[in-house]
Amino acid sequence: MKKRRLNVREIAALGVCTALIFASQIGLSFAANIELVSLLFIIYGQVFEKKTFYIVYAFAFLEGMAWGFDPSWWTMYLYIWDIIVILAIIFKKNENPLFWAIVSGTYGLSFGFLGLLPIFVIGLGKGGTLQAGFNMAFSYWISGIPFDIRHCIGNFCMALVLYKPLHYLMKKIYLNIISR
Repeated sequence: MKKRRLNVREIAALGVCTALIFASQIGLSFAANIELVSLLFIIYGQVFEKKTFYIVYAFAFLEGMAWGFDPSWWTMYLYIWDIIVILAIIFKKNENPLFWAIVSGTYGLSFGFLGLLPIFVIGLGKGGTLQAGFNMAFSYWISGIPFDIRHCIGNFCMALVLYKPLHYLMKKIYLNIISR
């Protein structure tokens, strides 16, 4: 199978999408765990499919530049957003807002758990034993559950209300401008 390079329009579109996702995250940073990032990655994954991973890693880099490359959270950004993009690619034909609200809400609820790998490694490094890694990861996860619940509710509501108009707009832009 021959690999196709990105064309100029796709590169520009991916750059704009990266800027939009980063701006939305910064714009909503005053509201802890309320974000559009999950929903936008779902929509980008459905529209751009594998090309969305360029946006994921550019977004992670921008986040590191803005907030610092702290391994306790930044490392997680290198893999955690891939999960929701993969789900969007697998279920790309499903355009039901309730389905995506449930997926996004569940993702928000499990966000703290999904991000435990770097915390485990840090605990392992500090304590020197597997038990120290598990203890640090477990305490981090438990202490973050109230934030994950808020993340779940925010993601669910955002997807339920905004999935349909944003998905329609992104598909229209992709079909009429980017893929020409």
